[in-house]
Amino acid sequence: MSALFTAGAFRAFEMAAADIPALQRFFEANPEYHAAVTGAPPRSDEAQKEFDFAPPAGWPYEKRWLLKLVAEDGSIAGLADVIENLFIAGVWHVGLFMIATALRGKGAAPALYGALESWMRDGGAQWLRLGVVLGNSRAESNRNGQFCSCK
Repeated sequence: MSALFTAGAFRAFEMAAADIPALQRFFEANPEYHAAVTGAPPRSDEAQKEFDFAPPAGWPYEKRWLLKLVAEDGSIAGLADVIENLFIAGVWHVGLFMIATALRGKGAAPALYGALESWMRDGGAQWLRLGVVLGNSRAESNRNGQFCSCK
C-alpha cells in the first residue's frame, strides 16, 4: 500500500479495521488528549469508537478519512480525522489531529500538519476547518489560524 503523503520520515495511510488494536495501544500510550478533553484516560473501546465514527445523519459530506501517521519503525506516531467536502464542496474538516507525546517539541506536528494540509489542498480543499475542543489548551493555543493557509 502506498502512502497518501509523507512528511520527512513519516508516512500517512488510511486506517483499516486491522489497525484498531494498534490505535488502541497508541491512545493508551498517549492518554493526554483524552485526559484533557474528557478528564479520564481513553476507554477500552476508544479506538473502535474512533474508527466507527460518522458525522451526524443528514450532514452532507463526501468521505471521512481516518489517517494513521506512521513513523519509520512502523509504529503509529499520530492520527488525523478528516471529513472531505463537509456541507459544501471544497470545505474539509479536521476533527482530530493527534501526535504522540514523545514527539512534542521535535517538529513532527508542524511537519505532519503541513503535509496533511497540502494533501487536502491537492484533493480539492479550498477551505479548512480545524475542530478544537474547549479545554484542550494545547489546541486552543493554535486556533489563531496559524495552521490553516489553504484559502
